[in-house]
Amino acid sequence: MTVIGVTGQICSGKTTACEIFKNNGAQIINADNISQKLLSVGRIKQKIIKLFGKNIVSNSKIDRAKLADIVFNDKKKLDLLCRLLHPLIKKEIISKIKRGRRKVIIIDAPLLIEMGLDKYTDKVLVITVNSHVQVARAKKRGLKKEDLKKRIRFQMPKNKFLKYADVIVKNNKDKKTFTKHILDIFKNLG
Repeated sequence: MTVIGVTGQICSGKTTACEIFKNNGAQIINADNISQKLLSVGRIKQKIIKLFGKNIVSNSKIDRAKLADIVFNDKKKLDLLCRLLHPLIKKEIISKIKRGRRKVIIIDAPLLIEMGLDKYTDKVLVITVNSHVQVARAKKRGLKKEDLKKRIRFQMPKNKFLKYADVIVKNNKDKKTFTKHILDIFKNLG
């Protein structure tokens, strides 16, 4: 079994890379999906509501956009949320690795390094993107430039990501070129 951590800044192409890996037989462990599930767990949900207020609730669920608006405007609140969720996310990811049955397991985690998950990988794949491409992709997702800047401000700087990278993929061109790069990496894992 080979465990690959995929990370990079927002709108770099992590999700696309993981889809390519998945379509070629890898098991994907997605930190954001785990985080989203945790937001609906009774005791965790109640703790988050207590910490961030009832205004984050819509249709009896935590509204992730409202929560993001709060935490990406206040570093202390973001840190508070991370201290609550990260140990739980990390525990679940480690458990999924141990139960993994595929030859290749991919951890899709924007905060892979910050959470210390790189220690559970055989390789760290960092996807980079030029800022103008990042802004264009964010716009396609409906994320305003100001919101993108706020999120980037709280992420690890690009040059620091590279210090942890075993493999670097630049994702500034078309999807076909990016797909070829990811497939080449996948073929060389075995």
